[in-house]
Amino acid sequence: MGGKRAKARKKPASHTELGSHHAAAPSSDDSGDGGGADALFFLRTKYTLLGKAEWWWLMDESLAEIDKRLASENYVVIDNFLPREAAKALRAEVQRAHDGSHLHPGVLAGGKAGDSTQYTMKDVRGDHVGWFSGAEPDLGWE
Repeated sequence: MGGKRAKARKKPASHTELGSHHAAAPSSDDSGDGGGADALFFLRTKYTLLGKAEWWWLMDESLAEIDKRLASENYVVIDNFLPREAAKALRAEVQRAHDGSHLHPGVLAGGKAGDSTQYTMKDVRGDHVGWFSGAEPDLGWE
């Protein structure tokens, strides 16, 4: 964590993870991940020049490109999605949740439908999960 890349996946719902990645120069190739990243780089640049740098990804044209990537590849890489300070703040918040025992290893369900057996396999699922109401006093979200 602590980098500048957000990666959203269509399945499951909307998953975000931060890493580091550098944008390539725009190209006309719109197939595969490289072309999609270039199209998003172009859109970010366009809306930055129009004074909308912070919200470029919310523009209809950008959302259409993101949707197109999700539909064809089931994921999209959005370089520098969060500004550096926002990424640092998010990392610190996740660390506080982890340190406060609000995050637990993701589990796999086993057996027949309705069976409550759960187990962990870090090679299969190495994530941590937390369910929040927004009113956790030790996290300061009030």
